[in-house]
Amino acid sequence: MKKISTLMLIIFMIGSISTRAQVIISQIYEGASYNKVIELTNLGTSSVNLASPQLTIKTFNNKTDIGTNNPTYTYNLTGTLAPGQCYLVRHYQTALPTYVLTYTPGDTNMCANFNGTGATANPTASTDIIALYNGTTLVDVFSWGTFQFLNQSFYRNAVITQPNPTWTVGEWTSVTNLVVDNAPVNTIERLGYHLTGGSTDPAVLISSPADAAIVYSANVNVSFTVYNFVVPTAGHIHYTLDGGAVNEYTVTTPIALTGLSAGVHKVILTLVDPSHVAVVPAAVDSVSFTVNLTPPPAHTIYQIQYTSLPTGDSPLKDSLVTTHGTVVASFAAGYYIQDGNSPWNGLYVYDNTHTPALGDSISVAGTVNEYYNYTEFKTIVMYNTLATGKPIPAAIPVTTTSVKSEQLEGMLVAITDATCTYVHTSGWWKVLQGTVDTVEIGNQMYPFPTAVVGTRYDVKGMVNYSFSAFMVEPRLAADVQVHVGIAENEQNLVSMYPNPTSSILNIANIEGIQQIRITNLLGKCIAVHAVSGNNASIDVSTYKSGVYFVSLLKENAISGTRKFIKQ
Repeated sequence: MKKISTLMLIIFMIGSISTRAQVIISQIYEGASYNKVIELTNLGTSSVNLASPQLTIKTFNNKTDIGTNNPTYTYNLTGTLAPGQCYLVRHYQTALPTYVLTYTPGDTNMCANFNGTGATANPTASTDIIALYNGTTLVDVFSWGTFQFLNQSFYRNAVITQPNPTWTVGEWTSVTNLVVDNAPVNTIERLGYHLTGGSTDPAVLISSPADAAIVYSANVNVSFTVYNFVVPTAGHIHYTLDGGAVNEYTVTTPIALTGLSAGVHKVILTLVDPSHVAVVPAAVDSVSFTVNLTPPPAHTIYQIQYTSLPTGDSPLKDSLVTTHGTVVASFAAGYYIQDGNSPWNGLYVYDNTHTPALGDSISVAGTVNEYYNYTEFKTIVMYNTLATGKPIPAAIPVTTTSVKSEQLEGMLVAITDATCTYVHTSGWWKVLQGTVDTVEIGNQMYPFPTAVVGTRYDVKGMVNYSFSAFMVEPRLAADVQVHVGIAENEQNLVSMYPNPTSSILNIANIEGIQQIRITNLLGKCIAVHAVSGNNASIDVSTYKSGVYFVSLLKENAISGTRKFIKQ
């Protein structure tokens, strides 16, 4: 009996290892800002329990190999992956491609935090390595040495049917991120669908609310995605609530359920053909959730944010609470709310389901979370719009030093007359006031396209905290302006006319100026003119109508900036 048991155990272990050998890294999406996604696919013929034995993603940033290096991030996978099914791991602030925000199965984790290059000082000297482990054994890897994949997407070729612990670039195909963003279902380029082992059968998948969720509202939106089936051309959707009457639904926008009573409810969605007959094989999904009409305890943003703890953690960390505020920034991965513009009154809400407008006054319930020491609101269980068009709190004036403060987390601030000192290839940049302390300008919501080292800017944005550093996140184009400031003695001397102008712009009394640079409202350099003498005349007749800035440079430094309007 002992021999038989031992043999069975060996067979079980071989089968287990073989099954997991079919899980591969099938696609990497390295986009601007926080748009990072890792796709895994089960190419086997049986389901895989990702946690037994443990499958783990490890990333090694700014390395040329793994060797004895400690991983930058480690993420233990959970759940079960069916044959042919994909699993997406994305950065928690990912905004693109938009379809990944509601994709299941998947999760958010900091292991999806890479740039495809090495360290800032010498980015091409190393890379970011993404590795898949079975326990302590490396089973699959993407990137090695000095391979660069900044702002690119790579998918595993369809002929690859096994993981490979040795980086082999020939196993991968590169496509632009725009192709991935717009890739249709059933194509290998689309995240969440890997051609080998994939299914072409129609399917419907409910993404919200989550199964067994508690919803603190009588009104619930049921969000879903339809695959391999065009509504209403190929047919439509039948849905039932709590086993009641069948409802016909001919669009793919969320189903709005209203006036629900407290208690457990179940929704079932079924794809049917134009004759109301269920498709074959059946395409059905269901979700059960509980409506609780007593909201979580209410706390102000100040009560959530204010802390005297040395860690900076919220005193309400991990608590389910209700709060309210005015929306001051909104993008695909969430929004920022404020309750006035006093310190400790801003909060980032991680929510890719609701899309509030600036100025919306909202009440929202969720869990207070510390994401690598950044206080945020997540797992939203209640959302109500109280009013629209409310005034947005004024931006708090800060310096590149004073902005680095826990009490300003999640708040709208303004930095005036700061010089750009560095521009990273991925889109973020740094500004400096004085000579000591720089602050990063991020690209979470608005990637300013043309920051120029040496140019002075006025920047508004939300205070974020990532990689142990505070940063300012502009919301839109108007938040970044070339600084229109010039020394008083220069203002008295320099004249620019006619302004507005439709053709020739004359600039007088600029003795000592060696170069004139013209930029648009986005900071993009339109033209550069060498100067010799005290005056200059510039033909702007071909410029588009709008506002432009004239920067006067002396010894490669901007000594002043003036604004003109092209008619």
